[in-house]
Amino acid sequence: AARLSGRISTRSPQTGVSLPLDSIDAVALAKLEEGTPPAKLADVAGEELLSRGIRINKDGQPIADPKEAAARMTEIVGRFVSHQVPLLIRFGIAKPG
Repeated sequence: AARLSGRISTRSPQTGVSLPLDSIDAVALAKLEEGTPPAKLADVAGEELLSRGIRINKDGQPIADPKEAAARMTEIVGRFVSHQVPLLIRFGIAKPG
């Protein structure tokens, strides 16, 4: 995976197509591949991002309220799991399951 302006580019081994992932999606994908259950993914990915000094933003500003940040992370990760993961599986970048 190559870094592209704060994003990660993943290449499909099946098609050679590159798909960009932002830092939240990249961490969520790594945690899924490590076996984190989808129900715990937002919490685990959120903790990983905080340990790296990355905070969730809203309107270009870090979200200070931990509950609001957790809700936003749940929304982002939920969308990633429902929309991006099936695409990544289809392209052979992520493994099903």
